Amino acid sequence: MRPPDTAGAFPKQVGNKTECALLGFVQSLGRSYEELREQWPEEKLYKVYTFNSVRKSMSTVVKERDNPLTYLLFNKGASEMVVKCCSWILDAHGNPIPFNQQDQENLTASVIEPMAGEGLRTIGIAYKRITFGESAPLNDILLIRACLTVSIDKYVLVSHMIRSKAGRSRQVVAVTGDGTNDGPALKRADVGFAMGIAGTDVAKEASDIILTDDNFSSIVKAVMWGRNVYDSITKFLQFQLTVNMVAIVVAFAGACFLDDSPLKAIQMLWVNLIMDTLASLALATEQPSMELLERAPYGRKQPLISRQMAKNILGHGFYQLAIIFLLLFAGESAFRLSACYKNPDLLNNLDSHRCRRGIMKVVDAFRMGLGPRIDPEQRRSISSMVLRQAQHPTIEYADADAPEV
Repeated sequence: MRPPDTAGAFPKQVGNKTECALLGFVQSLGRSYEELREQWPEEKLYKVYTFNSVRKSMSTVVKERDNPLTYLLFNKGASEMVVKCCSWILDAHGNPIPFNQQDQENLTASVIEPMAGEGLRTIGIAYKRITFGESAPLNDILLIRACLTVSIDKYVLVSHMIRSKAGRSRQVVAVTGDGTNDGPALKRADVGFAMGIAGTDVAKEASDIILTDDNFSSIVKAVMWGRNVYDSITKFLQFQLTVNMVAIVVAFAGACFLDDSPLKAIQMLWVNLIMDTLASLALATEQPSMELLERAPYGRKQPLISRQMAKNILGHGFYQLAIIFLLLFAGESAFRLSACYKNPDLLNNLDSHRCRRGIMKVVDAFRMGLGPRIDPEQRRSISSMVLRQAQHPTIEYADADAPEV
C-alpha cells in the first residue's frame, strides 16, 4: 500500500488485490502492518497451513507471549467457507455475539451472494484461542478412549521423539500431518497419515495412508482393518497347514502300511481345489468387528505362526489323524465290512490269498510260457471268470490243482 498522489484519494495498491484489501482493512482499524510484523515475525509463527483449493482458506497459529499454553489460530479465506466455521461474530462495537446457523444463512444470502453476483470478491477472517487443558468434544474423547483401549498412545512428536520411539523399544509410531513441514516426520514414521482434503501434496507423497475425509475416526477404522487382515492371514494358514499335514501323513502311512494311499488323485484334487479354495476365501474375506480393538496390538517381531497357532494345528491334526487311522485299521471289524474293499483291482495284489485262488490258472499259464498256446475257448473262459470276479468280489474261484491251505 502506497500513499495517494492527491489528498482525499485512495491509497495506491501494488501487488495482489486481495492482500492489498487486507492491508487496507488493517489501516482502517488504525494499526500498522510494519508494527504487527515486528511483533509477530515469520520465524516466530508456530504453524502455517497454506491455502488449499478444497478448503479455500489458510490458517496461521501463533503462541501468546503471556501464556505459553495458549495458542491463537487465525484463519482467512472464502467468506462462505469461513462463516460455516464460526459460532460467534463481532458487532459494530467489537463485542462478540452468538452466531447460529440461521444467522450464517442470512449473512450469506444478504451480503456474500449479492456481492458475488456483482463480480466482487469477499474474504472472511476468523480466529480461535486454544488453551491446553480445555475439555475436548465428546466424540473426540470417545475416539481417543478407543485408541487408548487398543494400546495406541498419543504424542505430539518431533523428530528426536520419533527416533526414540522407533529406536530402542521398537514401538510402532504413527504420525498425522497435513503441511509441507510434516513431510520428514511422515516419511520417518512407521505409518504416516496425511489429510486428503487439507493436506499438501508433499504430505500426501510422504505418507503411507491418506485420510480422504480428514476424520480422526478413520484412523480407528484403519487399525481395525489392519488387524483383521493379519487375523485373516493367520486363519488361512492355520486351516491350510492342518489340512496339508493330515493329507501328507495319511498318504505316507498308507503307502507304508497299506501299500496304497487311502486318498486317491481325484480326492486330493477335490480337497485342494474345492474345499480349500472355498474355505480360504471365506476366511480371507471376513469382515472386521469391534472386538478386534479390545485386544492388545501385535508386536513388531510377532511370528507369523504363533505358539497358539502351532498348538491348534497339531491338536486338530492329531484329532483328524486319529479318526482316519481308526477307520483305516479298525473300520472293517467295527463296521463289519468285507476285506475285499482293500483290493478293488484284482490285478494289483497277486500275492493276496483270495485273489491267488481265483486267478491261479492265469498266473500259472503265463508264468510257464503257456499264454500263447491257450486256445480261444480257454481264453474266453478265463476272461469271463476275471470279469465276474471283478463285479462280485465275494465270489471265490478255487484252482483244482492248487493245494488246500
